[in-house]
Amino acid sequence: MTDILIIKPSSLGDIVHGLVAAQSIREQMPSARISWVVRDIFSPLVDLCETVNGDVILFHRGQGLAAFGRLLGEIGRHEYDAALDMQGLMRSGWMIWAAKAKRKIGRSDAREGAGFFYREAVRLPQNGHHAIDILLQFLPPLGLEAKPGGPLRFPSLAQADKADVLLCPESRRAEKVWPHFLELAETLTSAGVSVSWIGQDPKNLPPGITNLTHKPSIESLIANISAATVIVANDSGPMHLAAAMGRKVVALFGPTDPASFGPYPPNASRYAVLTAPDACLGNLTVDTVSTCIHSALEQSP
Repeated sequence: MTDILIIKPSSLGDIVHGLVAAQSIREQMPSARISWVVRDIFSPLVDLCETVNGDVILFHRGQGLAAFGRLLGEIGRHEYDAALDMQGLMRSGWMIWAAKAKRKIGRSDAREGAGFFYREAVRLPQNGHHAIDILLQFLPPLGLEAKPGGPLRFPSLAQADKADVLLCPESRRAEKVWPHFLELAETLTSAGVSVSWIGQDPKNLPPGITNLTHKPSIESLIANISAATVIVANDSGPMHLAAAMGRKVVALFGPTDPASFGPYPPNASRYAVLTAPDACLGNLTVDTVSTCIHSALEQSP
């Protein structure tokens, strides 16, 4: 058995990318024990994913040096064959320093001095590559192929109610948010499409839509992604999660490049990536998105 510690505390989308790489480790090395250091607010994603079968070590960000010291102590309790710092920042550098690992592998593009703590640095591709392709470069040093793993699975999660379409209107940056989700919701329901809405709490949600904003947890997000036929999302963590779970995705892009940040793998038939004219999401029309959704609903599973 190979004992591997992955250090990728945040964010939601970045952890999903790391899990896709970890799933490839799982498939190529079935006996591996994979542990993870994750921010407490994202821990359900790692806890529930069958890819991770070792320890889940919680990073409580913002609780001071004493809490961080306890975290380093917890990381150092177990011995690993390899520790992988997929984050590449000073705090993750300290985390890999604390790990009792035969190999300490980090990013060649590490910032804030994190590279000082590595024994090996993975040479990463330059700009223009997808974030998952970058993280897959951690696999060849382990003697594995740099290829993605299969869909992420969450077998212990309770099922949610079925819906034709799940709308995920949020993103971490305002310029990545498509402003016409409410109008889209009304258009879809008028056409007889069952719609669920999760994330941002709308002020004027049209009648007939299942409002899941009272269940904003990661567990609810995963369950409702599993239950929907098509997921519609901005460039965001939910979009990356839906893609990694093997779901049909309509992804809405404006200022960011889908070649680097779109659903993965690129050009899969279950994805539709819509790029807004002039990189401004306000220019992407409801009719364009609605037509794409209806096309996805008509496709075979």
